[in-house]
Amino acid sequence: MTAWSGTTSQLHTAFRDRTSTTMKAATLQQLQEFADQLGQPAAGAIADEPRKASERAEALLEAARAQNTAAAADDDIVDGEVVEDEEQPKPTAKALRDLGVWFGEAGVTIHTGKGSAAKNDEARFAWIVEHLGVDVTSTKDLSAERVDTGVKLLMQQAAARRKDLQQRIVNVWSDLDGNNQQLSAAFEQHMEKPVGEATNADLAAFLQKLSNSEVTPGGGQ
Repeated sequence: MTAWSGTTSQLHTAFRDRTSTTMKAATLQQLQEFADQLGQPAAGAIADEPRKASERAEALLEAARAQNTAAAADDDIVDGEVVEDEEQPKPTAKALRDLGVWFGEAGVTIHTGKGSAAKNDEARFAWIVEHLGVDVTSTKDLSAERVDTGVKLLMQQAAARRKDLQQRIVNVWSDLDGNNQQLSAAFEQHMEKPVGEATNADLAAFLQKLSNSEVTPGGGQ
């Protein structure tokens, strides 16, 4: 503004012709480049007298302040459209039970023994923050939609974990010179259920038995 000798309308027109955008929508880089080009004849009418650098800087700062104000207003609008979880439908008791089951199947809550409750809570709520984007102290505080989303994500993680556990079991069993038929029989014997009915927790427990040599192809325990 301080380097322009024409009218404001002419300034806006010149800026739009030069940058293909408006001063209001322009980036700071576009404003800076246009200000630098005001000393060139192609920029249009300019004042003859030299301008202080502080005047140009102030003009750029004012444009930046205007952009920041507009951005803040946009953020306020976006924030205003967000519906808090407490305003959304709450999950059913069954949905919360399912969520708890899949936390275990996905390997999020796998701690047992003394102090396991606190460790599992820490892992559960850290997962919720990372994957659902909310910080809660109870799964009851989640909306029904977030619980549904969480269950779907956990099911995907559980499927990947199941494949990993199965492959690790096969690898350890092979290292012990066992065959697949022996493996299925050993699993059913020691876990008291067919492999097809096993949970990920069952697979993890069986893998631990193999790793500790509690189960061997020879049938020892």
